[in-house]
Amino acid sequence: MNLKYKQLLYLLITSSWIGCSSPKLNQEFTGGEKIKGIIHINKGLYMPTEIKLFNEKIVLIDNDGINLISVFDKKTLKNRRFIKKGRGPNEMLSPFYLHVNNSQLNIFDLKTQTIATCEFLSDSLTVINTSRSNNENSDYVYSFLSDRNTIVGTGNNTKGTVCINDLENNQQYTVGKYPLKEDKTVEDFVHTMACQSRIVKSPTNNKLFVAGYYQGFFQIFDKIEDKWEMIKEKHYFKSPYDRIARNGHALYSINKNTKYAFIDLKAKGEYVYALFSGRTEHLNPEKECFGNIIIVYNWSGDIVKKYKLDKDILSFAVDNDCFYGVSYNPEPIIYKFKT
Repeated sequence: MNLKYKQLLYLLITSSWIGCSSPKLNQEFTGGEKIKGIIHINKGLYMPTEIKLFNEKIVLIDNDGINLISVFDKKTLKNRRFIKKGRGPNEMLSPFYLHVNNSQLNIFDLKTQTIATCEFLSDSLTVINTSRSNNENSDYVYSFLSDRNTIVGTGNNTKGTVCINDLENNQQYTVGKYPLKEDKTVEDFVHTMACQSRIVKSPTNNKLFVAGYYQGFFQIFDKIEDKWEMIKEKHYFKSPYDRIARNGHALYSINKNTKYAFIDLKAKGEYVYALFSGRTEHLNPEKECFGNIIIVYNWSGDIVKKYKLDKDILSFAVDNDCFYGVSYNPEPIIYKFKT
């Protein structure tokens, strides 16, 4: 094999590999208003992974080895820690997702697939009720919304994007079409983290916005005659994954070339705020699940604004005039971004 042929072969292989592992970002995920983050809190944190604003408090999932939830006063920044690891009262195993519903804070335990409804009683965060999060249409739930009568979750099956558990009418059903359904090798049931999504609900409670964590898509649902129906969807990109057969089922697993999409999703008033990553483990080791682009949608799915942060974060909260963003790499910090 002569030298020129070797060089040509090398260029073909490397260009093909680079194109596979580092696809170009869609135009929607580039540009945006640049905003700087300042260190807001860098003490009393361990490994924060999720943030919510609740009753003038900053609530974090933050495991220090004993307590799992950290609460900061928004004004004084005084910190208290709650919810120990365990299976007893006021204990959880693996808090994964937070949802605020009026005066209550709902904490989703990924390991037990339960939702703990919490209130601040005598200045202490107390679990007042625990319920199952999943239904017969979804073996596993990853993010959820919960009110008094209904649990809405995004699960790991291809029967639909959203799993509805109507507690009041004892009904369970699934709506939406998961993008992997177009792959003819996909079976009806997929037990995998690769099907994760994030979900938020409009203030009027009649719209849902769902965005893929590992797949670049979003879907919007309207509540029509007490049933949720998908009215719009947008596909940005399909991320690579591995297909593994296990126990008679197809298991779809992420790999080093899986491109992370919408890693956090929040709603406030007329808008949906989506934190986008666009990274892979191969090209961004230990930073693949972080992002610095926030896309603002209206409830019709139109982009109305974009922000480009100067810091990488993995979760954020939306306040009236700023974002709070959390990071733990290289150190645990809450940033404040003035908008």
